[in-house]
Amino acid sequence: MTPGLENACFVGRRPQLARIERARAAALSRGRQVVCEVVGEPGIGKTRFVREAMERCPPAVAWAVGTCAPDERGVPFHVFRHALTERRPLRPGLPVGGCAGETWLESTATVPPGPSSDARRFRTFQLARRLIGLAARDGLALVLDDLHWADASSAGLIAHLLRYPVPAPLLLVLVYRPRQMATPMPFGPPDPPEQTDAEPTAHDRIELSPLSLAEVAPLHPHIDQAELRVRYEVTGGNPGYLAALPGGPASGRADPSREAQGAWLADTVVAVLRREWANLPSVELACLRAAAIVDPPFAADLLAAVAQVPTSHAVEAGWRLARLDLIRRVPGTGRFAFRHPVLRMAVAQDTDPAWRAEASARALTALVELGAPPTDQARYAERLLALPNGRWVERCVDVLCQAAQEIRRETPDLAIRWLRLALRVLRPTAGSTRRRDVALALAQITGEAGNLAESRALLQEIVPLLPADPAERRGQAVALWARVERLLGNYPEAAAISRRELAALPAGATPGVGYRLAAEIGVAGILAGRPVAGLPTRPPKTLTARPPTGPACWPYAAWPPRTTAHSTMPGACSTPVPGSSTRCRTGTCATTPTASPRSA
Repeated sequence: MTPGLENACFVGRRPQLARIERARAAALSRGRQVVCEVVGEPGIGKTRFVREAMERCPPAVAWAVGTCAPDERGVPFHVFRHALTERRPLRPGLPVGGCAGETWLESTATVPPGPSSDARRFRTFQLARRLIGLAARDGLALVLDDLHWADASSAGLIAHLLRYPVPAPLLLVLVYRPRQMATPMPFGPPDPPEQTDAEPTAHDRIELSPLSLAEVAPLHPHIDQAELRVRYEVTGGNPGYLAALPGGPASGRADPSREAQGAWLADTVVAVLRREWANLPSVELACLRAAAIVDPPFAADLLAAVAQVPTSHAVEAGWRLARLDLIRRVPGTGRFAFRHPVLRMAVAQDTDPAWRAEASARALTALVELGAPPTDQARYAERLLALPNGRWVERCVDVLCQAAQEIRRETPDLAIRWLRLALRVLRPTAGSTRRRDVALALAQITGEAGNLAESRALLQEIVPLLPADPAERRGQAVALWARVERLLGNYPEAAAISRRELAALPAGATPGVGYRLAAEIGVAGILAGRPVAGLPTRPPKTLTARPPTGPACWPYAAWPPRTTAHSTMPGACSTPVPGSSTRCRTGTCATTPTASPRSA
């Protein structure tokens, strides 16, 4: 496991530990070299697993650990120097014999700085092999960790040791990330698996898989099962990334204010992960930071727009980042995604906040130009509105309103969230037509979703501010208000609201709003058990046209028209109902029209 992402205790991996133990026993019994590769995803627990295996070795067996670093790839044989120098004893109480450390440094110092011949390189490798054999003469477990960052000389020496094994009881443990190597099996394939009761092979390969939910539960006893299950799904059972999440063991004392704003990683976690991109060239680094801003999976053209680089450069940078296993290609597409959500969080947190804000604005602009669906644009609008900058308010409000209207039928909760955000960022200034439009749209959707109390509160606020206009938005809002009051059971209030607005309709107004208001009066009376007497059998004088959906008496029908009981009340309207031989009786006729009127 990556140092800094480790858990306090070790869980699971019992079969893999047994394989390491069998390999160590085979090396001691045979007196020859045994190689064991430990591979897996970043954060899966390779370092922690190997350390646990070494700590279980008998006290008489010495072991040494060498670790590669990305900024020391130019130092020849660095991982061996790190493991076998005198300043790093093989184990407390077991010092290196003689001057093995100085001899190793002197021998490797003879390697010429330039390209050397094959013969000279072979002699150097053979000398290093003899030195390792001297250190392992009484038994040695040599662990070489993070070999995906190894220098060329160290990688060549390992390949030499695999071809020419050390004639000593040496357990050589190679730990690396296969996706970050030039090939998945840089040291060749392992030996064919033997039978269960047979002796271990001379070259074994252990692949560490994610832990199960039951295995990670003891690592996080302070987290309840429901939250732990969510974290497990986010991290895919990767113990290192699970510990890195806020509230995990590796998060340390994360700032609670940061955690309230979102999933923020501890600074120590970001510092550990930063080693993977700290030395990237400027174009690749800009594309990586842009990838942390956009939503996965992302294409190279969007990266180019956000990172402000040519598209051809973004394509090349994307493939180079994929070779480094920072991002991965989504199978079957030409798009990419981060190898893990925690890595994306770390890159975004390591990016300057001002650059993140400008990059989010560029991403929204690019999506608009590319014709992306409004729902895809809305996520970037949310991020921009969460920043303390009002430059993007109008554009983001437009995006959120358009997206809310598009998904109001399928996911009304999300549409309501977006409209609430748009309403919150619009200041309640005098004559703010935009704010009234957003509030009216929110009142409609909340009413449709069943949140009648919020819908009524919004309508009570905006209706008095709406003037009479040719589009008759005020009349429509009042009709909606009356309908909400009726659905809440406030029948007298619904009728009173409709009567006031119906009486105030200007001359020459279109008939649609008037019929809706008149229908609300009739329906409220019927539902209250007091049918309204004296409703006109023709449109009000202010209305000069018949509604487009049927005879004039239809808006006064009981609600809903399809379930209204028939009646033979006297004073029936003589208007014939289309598709029927009967006649309407002031909204209580016995036959349902073939074309339902416009619902209130």
